[in-house]
Amino acid sequence: RYGRQNNITFTTLFPGCVAKSGLFREKRAWFRSIFPTFQAYVTQQYVSEELAGLRAAQVASESRFARGGAYWRWQGTAPESPVFEKDVSYEALDTEKAKRLWDLTA
Repeated sequence: RYGRQNNITFTTLFPGCVAKSGLFREKRAWFRSIFPTFQAYVTQQYVSEELAGLRAAQVASESRFARGGAYWRWQGTAPESPVFEKDVSYEALDTEKAKRLWDLTA
């Protein structure tokens, strides 16, 4: 509602799993070595930091992603992988839960 009233588009994306990044720097060494391989070959969701950044920039700058409340996801790990829109879960749309989360983290 805030976005519509103020001409702001809110959207979410899953660019893939950026398993070789500083995000996991506090994890144990065995995890940091196994997790990227697991993501690449088992879940097939591994993407590089560069590709994840490219995907985030696409969502922020391309008009095809300008639908508020959307959740964008790529099918595959190649730069030219198709992107599709997923429905946002009911849990994510729960305004009472969002207010509680805001109160807990603000």
